[in-house]
Order: sequence, then structure tokens, then C-alpha cells
Amino acid sequence: MGHKQIVCNVMKRQKGLSLGVLCLQIITGVLPAIYVVVYADFIDGMLKVVAGHPFDAVIGQKVIAAAALTAFQYFCGAYQSYLNSELQLSIEASEKKCLMEKMFRLRFLDMEASATYELANHVKHGIPEKYYSYYTGLLGAGNLFLSVITMMSIIMKYSLSLGLLALLAFVPIFAISIKGGREDYSALSEYMEIVRRTESFENILAGEKSVFERATFPYFSWIMKKWNQSFDAGVKVYLAYKKSAYTRIKIMSVIIKLLLCGIIGVILYLTSDGRVSIGICVILMQQVISLSERVTWDLYMYLYRITSGLEYQKRYAEFYALREKEQGGEVLPDAEKIVFEDVSFRYSPEAPYILRHLNLTLERGKKYALVGENGAGKSTLMKLLLGFYQEYEGNIWVDGRELRTIREEKSFLSPVFQNFTRYQVSVRENVGMDQAENLTDVELTELMEAFDLALLDRLGEEGYDTSMGRLEGKNIDLSGGQWQKLAIMRALSRHTGWLILDEPTAALDPMAESALYELFLQAMQDKIGIIITHRLGAARLSDEVLVLSDGYIKERGSHDALMEKKGLYQEMFESQRRWYQHVEA
Repeated sequence: MGHKQIVCNVMKRQKGLSLGVLCLQIITGVLPAIYVVVYADFIDGMLKVVAGHPFDAVIGQKVIAAAALTAFQYFCGAYQSYLNSELQLSIEASEKKCLMEKMFRLRFLDMEASATYELANHVKHGIPEKYYSYYTGLLGAGNLFLSVITMMSIIMKYSLSLGLLALLAFVPIFAISIKGGREDYSALSEYMEIVRRTESFENILAGEKSVFERATFPYFSWIMKKWNQSFDAGVKVYLAYKKSAYTRIKIMSVIIKLLLCGIIGVILYLTSDGRVSIGICVILMQQVISLSERVTWDLYMYLYRITSGLEYQKRYAEFYALREKEQGGEVLPDAEKIVFEDVSFRYSPEAPYILRHLNLTLERGKKYALVGENGAGKSTLMKLLLGFYQEYEGNIWVDGRELRTIREEKSFLSPVFQNFTRYQVSVRENVGMDQAENLTDVELTELMEAFDLALLDRLGEEGYDTSMGRLEGKNIDLSGGQWQKLAIMRALSRHTGWLILDEPTAALDPMAESALYELFLQAMQDKIGIIITHRLGAARLSDEVLVLSDGYIKERGSHDALMEKKGLYQEMFESQRRWYQHVEA
């Protein structure tokens, strides 16, 4: 995606605003030349009045024209600032919306990769700084170029050779600015990497998440040393960048000042020769000096924005080129039976198989416990069932339909993940999500009582509409276990036939985990439940235990049957027995 795509995106998504900004840039680009003509007439007219010429209608028109132009310039400047601010906010909103929609459409394999989130963050943070800046840099450079062309055309009217020579002199200035913009972007990118590393050390030394380890381990001096080294490296890179940029600007300044002296000298000569009026001489010199300052400083800034924006576009294009999940498929509101038929899966062609020729049937009316050691593939199996990965071998049948032909939003499944989300919204919205307005206080209270979660006394006047988390002082926050119960209640409130718990209680001790699973199974009633865990307290409560090992179901049966079999499950359970002695008693 090149620079044309940026302009097309802006023109398409902010058509009215972008056209307004473009028109104003064109108008303000030619205003300096108009200013020379109008104010030269005004000065020459006033000089005639001073010399004794009567103040007639013609001179009055020149005064009015000069005053109107001044007012118009002021209006254009103010309105341009307003439109630029509105355009920036509009671009930021629309691009972030597009980014979030793209993230939603990505394949789950890409969404799981940390590199994808780093790329997405780079794109997101670059929207105001690089994406918008590229567009304004392009318009600013065009505005400046238009001002130079129109001003040189006025000079050519009086001296063709001087005007052409001045235009040619701008070629090396543009070349230096473009080269400098690329070098500065590279240097600043290196500097920002060092800044991020320095900030990571700052977070360790002063951040909230490190408070306990910071108070426990005597690592302050060690981390402080690393912070100093990183900070010094950043200062070195930044000063080198500033030195290079300052030198480049000074070279440009010398070239422009030599050019300026030549132009002013010729204008003065033409004035003394009578070919240029005093008004033209004064205003033309004033505008040429003003334009030279813009070329020295603004051109460098505009070209830096363009160059850095083009570099940013490489990452932008890389992100939007990521493959998306397939859309469509039939809707399946419920399911009676799910069959894994000779299913194998690995995360990439080079990676080892996580699941190997797995065969498994899950039926309505049963509570399953899928157990196995860490890394056995339990969560992978669940993600296949949820349709997150479609690159598996074999077939997964849902009531005779292949899973890949069913819409990804599996309406018959409600999962609770190990890394569940703590939504910073109201209690009602935490449980009901998009159906929160249909969730009554009575239903919420029943769920709270079923999970022994007494929150109503803490909620105050707003009741279940009280916001959760720490975003506002009046919000209430919960313990980890209470948030976990809310996550399970959220799954139950969807009224689906199948519930999946993927180790959501991993942070709890085994006794608390077993108690929570018991509450969960009681609340499930006639639903089909699949509990995925490497701790076996929940397995005792299930109808059937599925032991996953070496990529396939090695054992299956009730807890008692598998204990009598004295196989892998019995060995795993015995190694954890002491965790659940109070439960057995």
C-alpha cells in the first residue's frame, strides 16, 4: 500500500473534510502572490496620496482590497486550524474503527501471535502521528511548492532569468530535505526503541505491577544501572540525530540566504531602474523573506512527515494484508452430538503435532472432564471445538455437519477461558453482555445466590447497574475468585446447550477450585458441560473423564472406573490426592 492509498483512504472516508482542507491549502498557497499584487497597489496608492495626489475612488478601492485580503487571510488561518483538528479526529476515529474490525476478522492463529498485536499497536499508535501527519505533510509541501511557484512567477514577470535561477536553486534544497527526512525517521525509530526499553525498566522501578517483587527482592541498584545504560544510549542517539538535523538545516539556510540576497539585490536594482514600483519592491522583499523562512523550516518538517508516513505505510500494509477468517456458514443454535473423527492438528507445517488421530464423541446429557498434563493439548482441543482453528486434519462433526461449514459464532457453545476478561462495565452488563437489558434483577440474584456471590449489599443505589473495576472512584472491585464466578455466570446466562470451562480456576487453590466446580455443575442442570483441567478435583464430579495424552484420548470412563483400571489417570490422581484429602473426608 503506497502513498496513493493513504490519500484515497482519507478522501474516501472523510470526503467533505478532506476536500475542505485541500481547497484551503490551495487558496493559502496562492495567497502570498495575491498579497504581493494587492498590497503593492495599496502602498503605491498611499505614496501617491503622500505626494499630494487626491484620495480618489481608485485608491479607496485599493484600501478596501488590502483590508479585505487581510481579513480573508485571518479567516482562512482560523478556519484551516479548525478543519485540521476536525479532520485529525475524524481520521483517528475511522482508522481505529477499521483497525478493530480488521482484528475481529483475523484468523485466530494470527490473533494469538504476539507479533500480530505488536504490529496492530504500531499501526494504531501511528494513526495520529504518521498516518494523519503524512496527509498534512503532503498538503503542506504542496502548499509551499505552490507558494514558491506563484512567487517565482511574479519575479519572472520582471526578470525571467532570476525567476528560473531561483526555481533551480530549490532543487538541491528539496533533495537535502528528502534525504534528511529518511535519515531522521531511521534515527528516531532507533531512539524510540531505546525509549521503550527504558520505559520497561521504569515500570519495574515504579510501576504498580512490580510493587510486590520490588519490595521483596533487592534489585533496585541492578535495574537502575540498566535504566542508566539505556537512558544514556537513548541520549546519544537523540543528540546525534539533532546534530545531523541541525547541520542539514543550516546548510539549507545558507543556500536559501544566498539565494535571498541575490533576489533582493535584483529587486532593488530593478526598482532603482524604474522597472519595479516601490510597492512591489517592499512587498515582494517582505514575502520572499517570509517564504525563505518557510522553506528553511517548514519544508524540512513536511518532508519528514511524508517520509516517516511512507515508512509507516509499510507496516500498515503488512497488517491489512494479514489473512482473514472465512465468513459465512450456517447457523446452528444447538447440538446433540459432536464427533471428532481422526483429527490431527499442529500450529504450523514445521511444528510437531499437538493432536494425533484423535477420535472422540461428546453427547448431550453428560458432564465431561478433559484432563491431562500441562501441554497435552486440552486447550487446543477446546479451540478446535470453538472453531478458532480450521487448519486441522480429519473431521469434526456437529449433528452430521462438518464444523468448518458452521458459522464461527457457535451459538450452541458458551466458553469460560482461563484468561477471562474483567469487563469494566456494570454487574448486569458483565453477566448479560449484549443481552444485559433483558436480564432482570431476579435472575441476577438467583445466579448470585447459586454461586455464593453476595454483591447486592456492596452495590448501593444503582444496584446491579453499578460499574465494576477501577476506572472511577465509585466503582467496586472484586477479588480474583469473585471475577471468576462472574465469568462463569456470564456463560450460564447465555442459555446455550453446551458449556466449556478451560481451566478458569487455575489461580485458585485446589480446595477452592473443587468447591467452585461443584457449584458450577449444580447450576448447569440439563446442560452439557466440558471441564478442561490438569487438576483432577473436578474429574470426580463428572459423568465421564477423558484423559488426553500423546495427542489422543488414552483413557475414558468414570472416575471410579479409571481408578480401578490403575492406568495413567489413577497415577495422576494419586500424585494429587493430598490436595483433595478434605474433600474425600
